[in-house]
Amino acid sequence: MQARLPKIGVLRCERASFLPAQLSVGSNSYLYTTVQAEVQGLSYADVRAGRPLDAAQTQALQAAINTLDELGVVAITGDCGAFVNHQAAARKMTTTPVVLSPLLQAPMLAAMYMAEEKVLVITNDTRDYSQADLEANLIGIGLTAADAARFVLLGLEGIEGFQAACEASNDCRGEMDVEATRAALVAVVEAKKAEEPLLRAILLESTILPYFADSLRRARKVPVFDAITLADFVCSSRTDNPRFGATFGDFGRDDPVVDRSQGLDKASIPAIGILRIDYDYPPAPGDIDHPSS
Repeated sequence: MQARLPKIGVLRCERASFLPAQLSVGSNSYLYTTVQAEVQGLSYADVRAGRPLDAAQTQALQAAINTLDELGVVAITGDCGAFVNHQAAARKMTTTPVVLSPLLQAPMLAAMYMAEEKVLVITNDTRDYSQADLEANLIGIGLTAADAARFVLLGLEGIEGFQAACEASNDCRGEMDVEATRAALVAVVEAKKAEEPLLRAILLESTILPYFADSLRRARKVPVFDAITLADFVCSSRTDNPRFGATFGDFGRDDPVVDRSQGLDKASIPAIGILRIDYDYPPAPGDIDHPSS
């Protein structure tokens, strides 16, 4: 059944394997699967540093994108948040939606909160990605300088396995103590919250952090955005809504593969609040306040 799911394409840079608990964008079997293409000759260090692509790397980027397009992907993302440095180049190479970094969710977050409120951006190592680098990236994707400054960077270089050297080399191949890592991550976020009481959301810039997103959601009780929430969002914009409307793609309306609520207790499903204008009308399927929508 997974072979029939939509595909998200993932551009990969050349780098070492992650520690077991550090998961990049991976298959999300209730929505889509992922296929990957490596950009030959484009190292993690080059991507992180934001170095301009040379002629060979540009050709390799185009070849990787062509490979993903030939596989019929519905969107293309990256395995490193720093791929935001090549967002402009990549989007010129295809008509497929290109969302190379979790940072592309920042404009929405800036609009969600008041000007004095802030968003915590978590990266693996601030020694090779600074607050100034973050703000430059955010301005590059459309934020004003004032809004970019509302995104506060936190690095995890003090936690084993998140140092930049582990990303760029084979230095960190041992087993990770997942529970110790989880506890340390939550602790540094709590400490940052004490410094910045107006933090309202978390954005995981590093694509090796989604494994811990639920831990942060549970501990902080705030929205946490990452590479997976970005992929979910763009995939849903290009695939059939199984609840109503025209049926298309490889699934039928009653296909169990797309029954995302199967086995869930509807009473325990999170609720979305809807502000309504002051008049009454019978909601139709597709209206946001219809029970089946």
